[in-house]
Amino acid sequence: MEASRESNFSLEQLVGALKNARLQRNMSIDDVSRHVGVNRDYIEKIEEGNFSFLPGVYVLAYIKEYAGLLGIGNEDAFEQCRQALLSRKEQRISPDAPNTDWKDKHPLDTLVSRPSLFSGRALLILLSLLVVGGLFFAGRMFLPFSSSPERATIISPDALLESDTAAVAERVFDKGFIPVTESSADSLSRDTTKSATQESVRSALIAKEVSLLADSSKSSSQPQSARRSLEVRILEDQTWVKVIADDSARVYAGGQFKKGDVLRYEARSKFWVNIGRPSYVELYLDGKKIPPFSQRTLVFQ
Repeated sequence: MEASRESNFSLEQLVGALKNARLQRNMSIDDVSRHVGVNRDYIEKIEEGNFSFLPGVYVLAYIKEYAGLLGIGNEDAFEQCRQALLSRKEQRISPDAPNTDWKDKHPLDTLVSRPSLFSGRALLILLSLLVVGGLFFAGRMFLPFSSSPERATIISPDALLESDTAAVAERVFDKGFIPVTESSADSLSRDTTKSATQESVRSALIAKEVSLLADSSKSSSQPQSARRSLEVRILEDQTWVKVIADDSARVYAGGQFKKGDVLRYEARSKFWVNIGRPSYVELYLDGKKIPPFSQRTLVFQ
């Protein structure tokens, strides 16, 4: 009973800290909802201390998304919140308790579910994409170039913008642009035979951080060539990283990344970047290192 009280206290304390941080940054609930892709009604209920509107695993996932946006909380605090939500669930279970049926209205109906990598349909699609990609690159190798390659345009950032931007209209994850954890930053070209391994590593990382809540993925057309590149290098411990390209044209999956990880992103012209601990990372825009910064939210355009 005493442990349950301490966990509940930690949960309430974390939610209070999130609300205070939001107000200090002059962010509305709608702003938070757009940034993290969570229904504004859920954000309101979390700030009011109502954690029974959904199963605990989803409530915890929303709290972690909220905390990651503001750079608040750590693994110990999240674990205590998990225990608090589990203890609340045990207290609610009784013989005459109403049986909630989520078949008609799943709590994640607003998100598009990510297909399992181990399902037959997903495996067939993945193999088809590998075959098509191999044929495409083989054709480009044997066919002469009809025109000179397009010259890349490098735009150096003149200043770091301190204000946040609310560019996220919906939570869409494009598989073609999910950042991949790499051991080196030598080359931008990728061997198509490595795509399955890279996707498995990224999926495992997201599944661990979101606590069994699978992020969504929506098919969208991938541009032929990206004009700008952003590289994020994790230098210390671990930190939250989330990137949005071209005013929500591409929304990369955010998550906690560890020391030594190297993430690459692409955009046509604009990046919105949210870093939980700015001092733990180095940014390279179009190959040029960005000077040290302290803002958690940056915009490059």
